[in-house]
Amino acid sequence: MNTLNDIIEGKAELTFWQYRALCALLGKRCRQDTRARIRRKLEYPRSLPTYGIFNRVHIEEDCVSYCAGQSYPDEIRTVRNLILKG
Repeated sequence: MNTLNDIIEGKAELTFWQYRALCALLGKRCRQDTRARIRRKLEYPRSLPTYGIFNRVHIEEDCVSYCAGQSYPDEIRTVRNLILKG
């Protein structure tokens, strides 16, 4: 199992299906233009800075998930905002 930080640091690569699943996870319930911005940012993940919360985004062979500490919607929003500003 890898994390989003592993992808950003170059320790692992995203497959096409993992990329799509990650975009779907982070873009859920967002406007179309926000989803497009997320997709563009995640096309080149090594350009993103690393944050500790990215270790909670788990990327496995067949699924992508997020392990929330307190509030899932708030934490997903935080991850999304960090990616978009990165």
